Amino acid sequence: NKPQWFKDLVPTGQVPAAKINGQLYWESATILDQLEKEFPTPSLSSFSADEAEKERAERFRRLCEDPEDPQNTFGAVGYGLMRANTTTEPAARQRFEAALERIENALGETKGPFFLSEFSTIDILFTPQLERFAANLPTFKNFHIKNNLDYPRINAWFKAMDAKESYRKVKSDPETLNNLMRKIFGVSGGASAEVGGAAAREAAAKLVANREAVRDDILKNAGVDPSSGPAVEAHLRRVASVLLTGDPGPPSTVARDAAAGAAALAFVRNRVSSPRDMSADAADAFREAVDSVLKHVFDGGRAIAAS
Repeated sequence: NKPQWFKDLVPTGQVPAAKINGQLYWESATILDQLEKEFPTPSLSSFSADEAEKERAERFRRLCEDPEDPQNTFGAVGYGLMRANTTTEPAARQRFEAALERIENALGETKGPFFLSEFSTIDILFTPQLERFAANLPTFKNFHIKNNLDYPRINAWFKAMDAKESYRKVKSDPETLNNLMRKIFGVSGGASAEVGGAAAREAAAKLVANREAVRDDILKNAGVDPSSGPAVEAHLRRVASVLLTGDPGPPSTVARDAAAGAAALAFVRNRVSSPRDMSADAADAFREAVDSVLKHVFDGGRAIAAS
């Protein structure tokens, strides 16, 4: 639900919108174009000097954003599949597969992995949609884009994007994107992701650096007793220990503390978001560590009631 001030400011009522040097812009393509004008170096629109590249760029842009035919853009077709029920899903899936095929063919028009001969604003336009659908569809519709042999160029594009440090710093993670879909469409499901040592160390560092703010947020918003601060901190330390050593340490033997810790971890598990709080891989590592602690939070049933 957008606040009224935003609706008054942005005629479409949609996001994204940006004010650049006092001028308001909306629609992703328009915002990107203006940012290119304001910050021309390094250029992400060098294709404008080549007529063939320019024609391709405009054609590919319409696959992503087309004011004259918004219902047939890649995003609209993809979200149509997300919304589909058992009756409408076969037709929606066919439309989405056709849209993916158009993108696969578009990526084949140049020799490199990107939409044009070099990384450009066209890649940026497609990134949110491809990223979301690659995360959402396996979870909610059992449809895989990544590692799908039908789409080798799209998968090469994902690999090339992941090689860019600038993208890795801002990309989201599957669970954050799936939680967003749950809120929008009311669907259910889950996803897991591989994590590595570097991601775990990053998650631990973020947790330790912000431990007081995390604790205070839990005590304020998770519904636990305000006096449960020590128990909450103890369980956060267990998460950090899992991230750094793989060992959560001994669980609480006091049922009340274990209950407070379980509530705290369940809350903070779904609170973390990337790239806001940490990188996508770190967020995955954090959630896996929380899950590991939650499995044993009651000491195998041996926690006793506090007197």
